Amino acid sequence: MNKPTLKALKESITAWELKYELVKKKHYGDIVVGWRGCPLCQRFLHNDCKGCPIKKAGYNVCEGSPYYDVTAILNGINDHGVFKGGHKILLKFIEEEILFLKSLLPKEEM
Repeated sequence: MNKPTLKALKESITAWELKYELVKKKHYGDIVVGWRGCPLCQRFLHNDCKGCPIKKAGYNVCEGSPYYDVTAILNGINDHGVFKGGHKILLKFIEEEILFLKSLLPKEEM
């Protein structure tokens, strides 16, 4: 993995760790998902995700990765901050995304 990709992956992990903390505090409105909230997307999305470690792991535009579970719940939040899936399950899915991203790190970076 080249240095810019590794940097983007580490920044993505940090971004998801921040999302986890925001959810713990129930600050759902402060969570940014999609390309704006993902350093990997900012680096690779413009080129059909070519070179993205998530795509290399078999997830084209993250489809099927834990990211989709998180966004499914966040998209269910209503104007009153109440969502269908529950607070604990959202934390679980974000934790799964963090673990998934960490699994993409080169062994010497773990």
